[in-house]
Amino acid sequence: MSQLLQVGDRIDKYRIEQCIGEGGMGEVYLVTHTFLNIQRALKILRLDLTEGDPTFRDRFIREARIAARFKHPNSIAVVDVESKSDSGFLYLVMEYVDGQSLHQYLQNGPFPEKEMLRVCREVANVLEAAWREVQLVHRDIKPGNIMITSDGDVKLADLGIAKSSGSDMTLALTLAGTMIGTPEYASPEQCRDSSHVDTRADIYSLGATMYEMLTCTRPFQGTNAFDTVAKVLQEPLPPLRERNPEISVETAALVERMMSKDPADRPQTMRELVELVDEILASKEKALPEHVVVQPLRKPAKKSKKALILLFVMIFLNLVMGGFVLYDYYAFQHGLAQMRQENAEKIKRLNEQYEKTRQLALEQQRKPGIIVSYQGYNLLHYQPEKAETLYTVPAGICRICSYAFENAIDLQQVVCPDSVLFIKGNAFYGCHNLKEVVVSDRCYVEPGALPANARLIRRAK
Repeated sequence: MSQLLQVGDRIDKYRIEQCIGEGGMGEVYLVTHTFLNIQRALKILRLDLTEGDPTFRDRFIREARIAARFKHPNSIAVVDVESKSDSGFLYLVMEYVDGQSLHQYLQNGPFPEKEMLRVCREVANVLEAAWREVQLVHRDIKPGNIMITSDGDVKLADLGIAKSSGSDMTLALTLAGTMIGTPEYASPEQCRDSSHVDTRADIYSLGATMYEMLTCTRPFQGTNAFDTVAKVLQEPLPPLRERNPEISVETAALVERMMSKDPADRPQTMRELVELVDEILASKEKALPEHVVVQPLRKPAKKSKKALILLFVMIFLNLVMGGFVLYDYYAFQHGLAQMRQENAEKIKRLNEQYEKTRQLALEQQRKPGIIVSYQGYNLLHYQPEKAETLYTVPAGICRICSYAFENAIDLQQVVCPDSVLFIKGNAFYGCHNLKEVVVSDRCYVEPGALPANARLIRRAK
């Protein structure tokens, strides 16, 4: 949990809503612009990095300059920066992306191959434009820095350790012989010296990301950073199809080529990589052509006894097949009638269940401070006549919606029955004194549903 800012704090014209991420150089918060009433993402430089070492401040300013200069539909845009704030913090403000990172998506399992190729293509297009326009190398491509918006768009984040060779960006913040990046995704040459890498290092890191998207495992994983770097430098890449045999040979070969230890063996540019991905996608869309065999014409044979016998046999077989068809038809009609009867009984049971739930909702609605919907079985709002520190959600409620407990200042503990299966984001917005929320082990709690000061307790069956 972040130690820099808390929910409700203000930094200049921005109000802190929640901490949404932590990185090597700082912390990222969801904030609201108090004048424009719009949401942004605010990244703050860690205080311990700035004390006694001004190079970290220079690196932060350089990140803002590079990110503000480079514009692309698939990169997260920088909209504001402050280096002399009254709050004492260095920060930059970016557009807020409503979605999840690939790292979060991978908690639910590997990506489908075609979807992985689509994400790879979008990221490669961003990096190709960044290299073409400002000779920028990202140097930290990984699942945590690739976002998928709620509309399905791909966004590349975090230019904090990007390296540009542009004439107006010459701060030598990366010393020769040092490494910058995440060891599990860094190329061998980046592990040795981050100051002299080119776009082929990003191709390696994107390949490592694709490897994890397809297998849910990192290609090289040590017990610590030094052990991981040693594996990257010395050990051969575990074949991708050994970890996921369902991946096509073409895709596995591309990923393994991208992760070649020698940069000369990889695709040399992002444009070349995009073309290779397009070839694989095109081959998956192309259907195999049908082979039509044309038989030579023959003279009609004279009728014989064998032909008559064959004709009678064919008529007999047709009659038998017709009988099977009629049998199947009547069996289908009987099964259809039975299915209709079962569906009618099922609808009747659902209506009875709905009526019971509606009556439960009506009973709960008559209690002070509880408003529920009839059809969705949702807890929509909590507003007791007297302040409460402990509240137990009524049985039968399936979902707790956004802002259900908005500004319940006195509330300290909420206990949910087993019927609650989903808690929406911002459900406990403004509950600054909330200490814990108890749910069943089947309940899904959206990120941001609980305030920073509350903990989630899962109750086993």
